[in-house]
Amino acid sequence: MPDVLSHVSVRARNGKICFATCFDSGILSDLQAMDGKVLSLKPTSADVVYREVSESELSSQSSDNLEDVPPPSISLVKKQFVGRYAISSEEFTNDLVGAKSRNIGYLKGKVPSWVGIPTSVALPFGVFEKVLSEKANQAVSEKLQVLKKSLDEGDQGALGEIRKTVLGPVAPSELVEELKSTMRSSDMPWPGDESEQRWEQAWSAIKKV
Repeated sequence: MPDVLSHVSVRARNGKICFATCFDSGILSDLQAMDGKVLSLKPTSADVVYREVSESELSSQSSDNLEDVPPPSISLVKKQFVGRYAISSEEFTNDLVGAKSRNIGYLKGKVPSWVGIPTSVALPFGVFEKVLSEKANQAVSEKLQVLKKSLDEGDQGALGEIRKTVLGPVAPSELVEELKSTMRSSDMPWPGDESEQRWEQAWSAIKKV
């Protein structure tokens, strides 16, 4: 029962709500048969493990005991710039792009020809940090560090300023050329062919992601 990546599931997850999609009719029937019962659900990276909770378990667990259980720890590994500013869908991997992009790459060649799969290219993980490290974006990077410190200290107003500030970086020429080449080789139109303004609009859209 994998979690289908969507805006609905992201909002549910942020709200501490279990939102899972079931593709197995057998599992679905099993869950329907447990209507009215208390279940314990444990999400993993690839599944949701569930089981019925007995009345004896419920009675033995008081709210005080539950409060004593520390929350699970989460380890986040920061993705590093891999030397590429843009990649085609054939190059999508877990280390380079997120789940939405990987799903597009996965579907290619696995569905009938009459099912259209969006042509896609991506800026892999680490590109934004690399862009910020450019000398031309030094002022933006320094401002973001100041705002991040304010946010860590509880200044919620800094969040809005961060959103505005991340729209400030200029694109390095290497990024522009590599993205242009990757898009064209993937039979995608390059926005800059229409006008410089169209490229600026595209770059602004990229930064808003």
